[in-house]
Parts: sequence; C-alpha cells; structure tokens
Amino acid sequence: MKKSVISVLFVALIVVLAGCSGGNKGPVSSSSTPFIGGTEGLTAKFAENSPPPEVTDAQKSTPAATSPTPTFPFDIVVLLENIGESDVLKGNAIVTISGLSASDFLKSGKNTKGAAVSLIGVNPTENLNGVKKDPDGNKIPGGTTDVWFRQLAYQKELQGNNPFPVQADICYTYQTKAQTEMCIRKDLTKSVSGVCQIATQKQVFNSGAPVHVTTVKESIAGRNKVLLTFNVKSISSGSVFKFTDAVGCERGDFNTIDQVYVDVKTGLSDLKCNGLSEGEQVAGVNGGFTGYLRLSNGEGTFSCIQPTPEEDSVKKIDIELTYNYLISRSTSILVKHLLS
Repeated sequence: MKKSVISVLFVALIVVLAGCSGGNKGPVSSSSTPFIGGTEGLTAKFAENSPPPEVTDAQKSTPAATSPTPTFPFDIVVLLENIGESDVLKGNAIVTISGLSASDFLKSGKNTKGAAVSLIGVNPTENLNGVKKDPDGNKIPGGTTDVWFRQLAYQKELQGNNPFPVQADICYTYQTKAQTEMCIRKDLTKSVSGVCQIATQKQVFNSGAPVHVTTVKESIAGRNKVLLTFNVKSISSGSVFKFTDAVGCERGDFNTIDQVYVDVKTGLSDLKCNGLSEGEQVAGVNGGFTGYLRLSNGEGTFSCIQPTPEEDSVKKIDIELTYNYLISRSTSILVKHLLS
C-alpha cells in the first residue's frame, strides 16, 4: 500500500515539474514583462497547390500555327504572417519570384488574362500589424495577407519534361525594441551596498523580432561614469541589410548587408558610443546616441559611456534596432511535355 502511494506521489511530482519547466514552447506572454518575445518577424509559405507541382507546356493548335498556345495557367500565392511585434507598413515589404524566366512564363509581361504581371517587386497592399499584448498579458495575433502572381503559364513547347525551381524572396523593414537597465550610484568607485550592483551583466528584454540585443554589461568607467557594452545578434535564418528610406535587400552589396541602425536612449544627457558608423549624439536631457552597427558572422558589439548623476537609482535603457530583413522560401514546378 505504501509503495502505491509513493508511486502516485512520484508521478504527480513529475507532472508538476514538467508543467513548471514548460519545455521549448516559445515565448510566453506575461503582464509583468514589456514584450511577448520571439525570434521571427514575417513568416512566409506558398499556398497549397500554388504553384502546382506539375503543369504542361504550350502546344500548337494546328500544324500551321506560328506559335504554340499555353495550355495550363496557374497562380503563385505567397502567404505572409507577422508573428513578431513590429508593424510592417504598406510598401515596406517586397515579394520577388525567381527561378522562372518572365519570357518563358509570361507573354510580353502579361498573364493569360492579358493583365500586366511582374515577377519582381510586388508589395503587399495592406499593413501587417505586429503581435500585441493587452494589459493582462494576453497575446493578440499579428496581421496576415497573401500576395498573388496570377495566371502564369509556360509559353513554349518543350522537347520533354523539365523541372524549374521557384523561390520567393521576401524583403521587409523591421524593428526590434529592447529594454534593459543600468545601476547609478552616488560614487561609483566605492564598494558599498546599495539599491543595485554595477559590475554585472544585465537582464535584457526583446520584442519578437529576428535580431536581438543578446547581452548588456555595465562596468565602472569613473567616479560618475559607467561603461555599457551591448551585443547584437541575428538569431533567425534570414539575412540583415541596412535600413534606408526604401526597403531593399541586395545580396552581395557590402555597403548594405549586415548592418543594423541602432538608437540607444538612457534618459540621461551626454551619452557617447563607440563602434557605430555614422554615429550621432542626440541632444537634450533625454537624448541618446544613434548609428549603424556592422555585424560579423551575424553579430556585433558596441559600447557607450554615460555620465551619471550623484544618486542611487536604477535607470531603464531603451534600444531600438531597425533593419531590412530577407527570408526565402523554395519549391519547384515540373513542366510536362504534351504529345502532339
């Protein structure tokens, strides 16, 4: 009897511990944290059967016909969902289809219905709102949309069956918001107990996005100065590009690839940062510092010196990262040759 009771209690304990650990279930929304979190912005996939796995080539309607007629029109539909916490505004995302030659699948730039179609640079026609959190910590899903490339068809007659790759590249502008804190002491050189500790690694909260501030370290830089060191990392499978006035992700362009626009705000004046190109100090009591951070192997580091007032307090730090981000999805289509 005692062994049975012990066995039941042991199983119950395992269940409780499993519930506490939560496993790898992704970000959990809470009313006590600033963000929901997560490692992605936009997600993309091809709609079912769009494109279809197989189509047919063009055929001459009569032996005397000068050109073949397409026989199998089809659509390519890319489904987008915003699962991060930054809004993607209309015009700030571009979907491009590669792998298919426009001259092979479009007739003079028009589809089988006679409408003008391009396989390059199609913008979603609506805003894609990011995931939100209500005051109680409940998660409100982000926006979704679909991007259509309508009524394509193979325009030529093949000698036999031929496969073609289909790749959708999605380039979009996104932003990460991160929050941490720094410790301020009346005299930083004195090792006396107080409301906070300076020489520690700080906890960082990140909004749901593919680029994060992964670590923040604070150390003493003088009697009334602290040194803040920030590490930024691309933590998803896409590629980072420099944010400019227009969305764009040009592979192989060293001037734009692997660059993140950084905006640090401490709420105190005279912040100065190193390691950022085009760095600029933002004037004012609540100023900050901005500039571009170059990533190497997906991550980069910069540091800042902040003069501090003679007080004992904890000060929140806000960091915004802005960038263009590129993700790709691939499939294939088989064009079958019809016998005459």
